[in-house]
Amino acid sequence: MHIRFANAVDAFVSGGRKSYFIFQFDLIFAHGRVPLENDVNQVLVTGPSPRSSGFVELAEASWRLDGPGGPP
Repeated sequence: MHIRFANAVDAFVSGGRKSYFIFQFDLIFAHGRVPLENDVNQVLVTGPSPRSSGFVELAEASWRLDGPGGPP
């Protein structure tokens, strides 16, 4: 399901019966991305590409999220 909020933020929701547990949120921003999963969180931020001159890519941030599900 695709949800578009009044402020033009898009959300995608999917689910269904399956034989395993999975928890995932994929937060995508103009200058970064935060994928959250069962017991993993990661922060990706934009920066110059190490492979292609003049391109911008996502790379793991030098900092992490704290809180439930985060590192001890």
